[in-house]
This record gives sequence, C-alpha cells and structure tokens, in this order.
Amino acid sequence: MPLPVNGTKFFRFGPFELNSQTGELRRNGVRVRLPDQSCKVLLALLERPGELVTREELQQQLWTAGTFVDFDHGLNLAVARLRQALGDAAEQSDFVETLPRRGYRLLTHVDAVPAQALPIEIGRSRPAGPSHVRITRTLVWMAAVALMAGGIILTVWRQSRMPAFLTATSLTGYAGAQLSPSFAPDGDRVAFSWAGEKQDNFDIYVKQIGMAGPLRLTTDPRPELSPAWSPDGRTIAFLRFSRGPTAEVVLIPSLVGGPERRLAEVAAPSLGYRQMRLLTWSPDGKWLVASDARPNFGLFLLSPETGEKRNLTFPPFGYDDFDPAFSPDMRRLLFVRHSGASAGDIHLVELTKELRPAGPPKRMTFDNRPMASPVWTHDGRALVFTRYLMPGRHSLWKMTLSDPPRVEPLPISADNVFELAISPKSDRLIYTRNERTASIWAIESPDFQSAGGGTSAPRLLIASNREELSPAFSPDGRQIAFQSSRTGLNEIWAANRDGTHQHQLTELRGSIAGFPRWSPAGTQIVFHSRRESYARLFLLDVLSGRASPLTYHSVDELMPSWSHDGKGSISDRFGTEMSRFGRFAQKVERRFS
Repeated sequence: MPLPVNGTKFFRFGPFELNSQTGELRRNGVRVRLPDQSCKVLLALLERPGELVTREELQQQLWTAGTFVDFDHGLNLAVARLRQALGDAAEQSDFVETLPRRGYRLLTHVDAVPAQALPIEIGRSRPAGPSHVRITRTLVWMAAVALMAGGIILTVWRQSRMPAFLTATSLTGYAGAQLSPSFAPDGDRVAFSWAGEKQDNFDIYVKQIGMAGPLRLTTDPRPELSPAWSPDGRTIAFLRFSRGPTAEVVLIPSLVGGPERRLAEVAAPSLGYRQMRLLTWSPDGKWLVASDARPNFGLFLLSPETGEKRNLTFPPFGYDDFDPAFSPDMRRLLFVRHSGASAGDIHLVELTKELRPAGPPKRMTFDNRPMASPVWTHDGRALVFTRYLMPGRHSLWKMTLSDPPRVEPLPISADNVFELAISPKSDRLIYTRNERTASIWAIESPDFQSAGGGTSAPRLLIASNREELSPAFSPDGRQIAFQSSRTGLNEIWAANRDGTHQHQLTELRGSIAGFPRWSPAGTQIVFHSRRESYARLFLLDVLSGRASPLTYHSVDELMPSWSHDGKGSISDRFGTEMSRFGRFAQKVERRFS
C-alpha cells in the first residue's frame, strides 16, 4: 500500500483523483484499477508535476536494494500499465511525457483536494422570449485575416497556496497584433508594440490600466518592436528596424514630447525572432542587454550613459540567444538559446559583481521546443516562462530553483501564449495570446417555391473584437447559440435571432468551447469544451442553465450532433478513433428528466 506523499492524502489532476494512502485511483468518480508499482510511479510524478523524474529515482522507489529484477523492463511495464489506466498514449501524451533514456514528466496541473470533488454548476437565467423580427434561416461566419494577440492582465499568486485557477482579464483587444508588453515600475502602465488602427506600421504605445485607449509614443515610418521600460520609469528603450539587415537601439522619454536618442546599431534578427524579448534593463538602470550577431546572435551589455558594449554569451554555431532577463540581485541572467525560432531551451549564466560571466551558461530545460520569455519572480527564487505544447494545453509554467529545480504549470487556462512580463512592484502578470477575430453574418434565404429568387446581401449579426463562431438556430428559430471568446475565454453564448440580447450561457473557463447544437425539443444544448486535458462533451439544460459533463474518454471528443429523435448524439473522436455514441440517449434522459 503506498504511503502518503508529504502528508497529502488526495491528488486531483484532469479527470482523476488519487488517494495516496490506499492507492485508489478514480476517474470521474469511477474506480480505475492501478497496480501497486504503477501507483508508486504516479505518486512520484504527482509530487513533482512538470518536473523530470529520472528513471534512476523511480527504480529506487519501486525496488529495494538487492532485489533481483530487470529494472528497465520492470519500470517500462509499470509505466505502460499507468498509461493504460490513464488512457494515455506515449506518442501523444496528455499526462505522462517520456523523455527518452532520462525519465518521465507529468504534464497536467495537480491539486491537493478533499475526498469529494465539487460538481460543476453553472447558473444562468432563462433565454429571452421570441423576437418578431424576421431574418435569415441561414448563417455564415467570416474569419478576419488579422492575428490578434490578446493582452491579458491578472493578479499573480502570492507566497501562500495558489488557488485552483487564477482569473485573467483582457487588457487589449485591438485589430492586429499587440506585441512585447513591458510594465512601468509602478505596475499601472504597459508599453507595447502595435501596428495601429490602420495596421500600416508597428509603433510603440503605452496603455494606462483601467483607462480607455492607448497613447502613441512613436511615429517613425520604420517598424519598432520590443519596448523595455527603465527601472526609474523615465525612459523606454526599443528596437527600430531599417530596411536592411540592421536595427537601432533607441531611447525615448516615457512621456510624449521628449527627444529620441539613438544608442547603438545591431544586427536585425529574422522575422521568426521579432516577437521575442529583444531588450531588457538591469535592475539598477545602468545597463541594457540586447542581442547582436557575430556571426550568431549572442547577448551583450550596452551602457546608456557611455555607449560601452560588452559581450555576455557566445552561442555555438547554429544557435542564437534571445529573451534576456536579469535576476533582482543582478547576479544571474536568464535567456533562451534557440536552435531555430521554433525550438529552444532556457539557460542561466552566473555573473560577477562587474557583470561578467562567472562561467559557461547552465542549461535549465531540456525540451527543445518553442519556449520564450523567462522572467524572475520578485524574490529571485523562481522563474516563469512560456512553453508551447499543443492548442488547448498549458502555456505558462513556473520553475522553482530548488535542488533539483521544480517545474509546474501555472493554474491559468490559457494556450498559445508566447510573451509575458511581471510587474516590478505589484502582483500583476501580463501575457500575449495568439487569437483570431471572427464574426457571425446573416443572409436571407430565398423562397424556392415562389417565382422570385435571389438572396439578400450578407449583414453583420454578431461581432466583437474576438472570435464568434459555430452559430446554430434553436428548433423554433427564435434563438441562436454560438461560441464566443469575447471574455478572454471560450464559452457558449446565446442571442435572439436578430442578434439582440446576447448573453453568456456557460462559465466553464476552458481553453476551448464550441460547436453548440440544440436538441430537437429545444430544451438542451450539447457542445464540447476543454478545461484541462482532453476535450469532452457537455450537456446544457437551457431552462436551469446547468451544464454537466456527458463524456469522459481519453481522446478529444468534438463537434457533436443530435439524432432526429433527440435520443442520441454523434461526435468525432480525435486521438485513437471515431465512434458513434448510441448510449447518449439514456444519459440525456436520466440527467434532466
């Protein structure tokens, strides 16, 4: 029987809950058989989520010294049985990641929870009554071509125990991409790069948190990226790109009207690197760190006072160093060493009091995947960074610099994150997230039985500065259900058939939610949502506003559709199979009868 881990009795991850005293694993409340050796492996991974647990460490926990056993075969078998219990696949894992010849890592967020998990309850008012405006029976939606990086600002964890999920609030939602956020020292203003309402050129903007529009600082016709706010709040440094292979490091007062100062010229990185952090200040404000190519992009110190330039890193051939970040005590420097814009790992270099390398950089991660934007926490004991896995997976991670380092996902429901910053004097974190804009349009359907014909011109029906997708009419034609990300998270919404009275139906706070489809009776809506791991089907009772999970399988279940009699549903399974779900009829009838 496994022993409790650090006194914790229950662990909850994804759809699973494990009792560390009894070794009892349950999935959605249903007991799952888990052999003792596999349970020990799982407990070791749960104790260190997101962190590499080596094969040697696992072998020591599974077998005592002197045991006569083929350790490699025994461990492989224990992990295989664990995957079988979790419904995980080694080639496309959602829970246990294999690092060949090194060990394993748990990918999902872990919570210590009471014995009983709380049910999902979503309370919403009833939809509004019928509309008397006669419009189309056919909808088409059109996706905007612009990419929107949605700036999100939230209250960061304190040193006490983190809540299950942190709440994010949208800061910007303008047309096009908003890049490279940088906090002012007071934490109330954010500098960023944006191509403006006309989307004609990237300039530097500043937004006051809680206020309306942004303030434009630069008007040069050349693109400007990667603003970095000085520690005293008076100056913003940024890169201005020329038409050739060079860029200028420019300083500008943070208030409109001051003169610019050209500080240095550097090699311009390729387009794939320009969304990364290219400049950072030292905490004392006496130095900037930038990248320059000689021939690879290494980091160097640049003095705003004297113009002195001094190399810090010397990457090997085929690698480039970007995303620098000083520790609060200025004795360490983080950066990402990239082997191409789509793969990299975090490195750390120790510095002397004179800010010279005390030795070669130490590699902190071993992922060789898209990774960016490491930043220090205020106490200098941990770092936060972005790591791209797959759409719908965790993007924000925290590494505590213990021995060994501990890596765990931040409990923030956000994917596709690629830039972040932490406010120097407040508990705020800001990040950018890749999104699209899309709207729902309406057209009048022709009356094919009449002698006329033709259709009306499309007209905009439902729009925001985010995605509005997957519209579906209710059976009586009076309501429209649709998917919306206007709150910063994907939820199911509804509106009258003319687009009025748009209101939110769910609050699952998942990274995806969509494809709502009405039951033939118009009393229920089935849809898919991914909150932590796999996408699952949910059933929404329109009258009570309550949404409950309908499925719990170890594959992505997407795009459901009702049978004509309302007693069944079909959906696509991505991962291992595609299947028809005939048993939904009984579940639906029991759940809301």
